[in-house]
Amino acid sequence: MRCPPIAIDTALRVLVAVVGLSASANSQVAQPISAPPSHYNVLSIAPGGWSAGINNFGQVLLRFGDEDMGFTVSLWTPTVANSGSSGNLVSVTDPQMYMVPGGINDCGQVTYGPYFLLGGGPPYIWSPDTPNGSAGTALLFLDDIDTAPFFWVYPQTLRINAFGQISGQIYFIYFIDPQPPTQFLWTPFQATASSGA
Repeated sequence: MRCPPIAIDTALRVLVAVVGLSASANSQVAQPISAPPSHYNVLSIAPGGWSAGINNFGQVLLRFGDEDMGFTVSLWTPTVANSGSSGNLVSVTDPQMYMVPGGINDCGQVTYGPYFLLGGGPPYIWSPDTPNGSAGTALLFLDDIDTAPFFWVYPQTLRINAFGQISGQIYFIYFIDPQPPTQFLWTPFQATASSGA
């Protein structure tokens, strides 16, 4: 699966205003940017959900639940890219699995992992069947680490880029000598694939 390239406007202007400071005589001052549109749309997509991220298509990664009932990782996908007017909410995980979302990329791939207070474990990558689709497949990654008998990943640190690389923190559990967390980078064998090293 390949995600279509995203056009980026190279003529973006940024205006930074710092209250209370004056510009020096040699500084360059940006021209004012026109005011944002006076209209916008607010849509309730997930009552009771917690947002964990949004991609450039307008998909929103969410978490539902609590420690008593379990956590569900869900994905809201707009009917039309970035429309914000209607969409589809699907659960990516079983609510009894206590999974916590990590990140989402522009193809709609999602990372998540087990809730660490309940034992943790290896993380997952969920990939849509088609770019930005609502149906897909979840696979474990980092499940073949043999450098330590036990480990867990802090799910909220899992981030995924457009290529499908994932970074995050992993904790190796040694009963005698606890180790500090280690940052990892997992790279797929091809762009937006679900297998890598």
